[in-house]
Amino acid sequence: MNDINLYEQIPKDDLPVRLHYHYDCDYIYPAHWHEHTEFHFIFSGSAVLHCGVEYINLSSKDCAIINSNELHECVSGKCSYICMILPPSFLENEHVIFERIVHDEAISKIFTDMVHVLKDKKDRYDLHIHGLVYILLSYLLSSHVRETLTENEYITRAKKLDSINSAIKYINEHFTDDIMVDELARCSHMSRGHFSHTFKAVTGKTVKQYINELRLTKAAGLLKNTDMTVTETAICSGFSDSNYFSRLFKRTYDKTPCEYRNS
Repeated sequence: MNDINLYEQIPKDDLPVRLHYHYDCDYIYPAHWHEHTEFHFIFSGSAVLHCGVEYINLSSKDCAIINSNELHECVSGKCSYICMILPPSFLENEHVIFERIVHDEAISKIFTDMVHVLKDKKDRYDLHIHGLVYILLSYLLSSHVRETLTENEYITRAKKLDSINSAIKYINEHFTDDIMVDELARCSHMSRGHFSHTFKAVTGKTVKQYINELRLTKAAGLLKNTDMTVTETAICSGFSDSNYFSRLFKRTYDKTPCEYRNS
């Protein structure tokens, strides 16, 4: 595949998988994709994950599964959670699509055991983690598979993401600017109509919706972490009209910018 700007190269680690445990942290991560399968298990708190065309509300003991070649981002929330990134080799080239959300006591126990092993780090703890991963996969494959893709279907999913990579990277880096759809279509080597259709099919949003959501996320961070006025926040987030910004913010967060800051 070419031009994989949003394709995340997962670095190698001492463990057979990438494991990150976060305690009482903000749940924010920009849009990206990879061939690995990713698991987010929430121990406490709540969060919102955007994956493909879905916004997913997560709470305690929920396990969200991001399948291979799915665009995803952590949108908002504060929680304690573990993130596990699993290489394709673990599934032996079986292109399975797991259920998106799993709430299951057996899975809860496995991830709880993983955290204990990570904290203790006894001799050859990596083998213990390895074993827990296979127990998890065995259980998921027997109980929580939504569908299995053919090789062609798998390749098609990857190509769709690849086709709009340049556009999404450009938006993420220039969302405060005045971005034209025609410009994004050109950098994606598509007609305007084809680009707009593909963009919505992959992200679940129009270009305008995607840009506004990035701007609102930026604004929410500024309101939380700075003493900027509402007008200054709007301008720094890419909104030229503070009244429009306030209306859109209220519609999205169910609070005015001032109410959001005070809360």
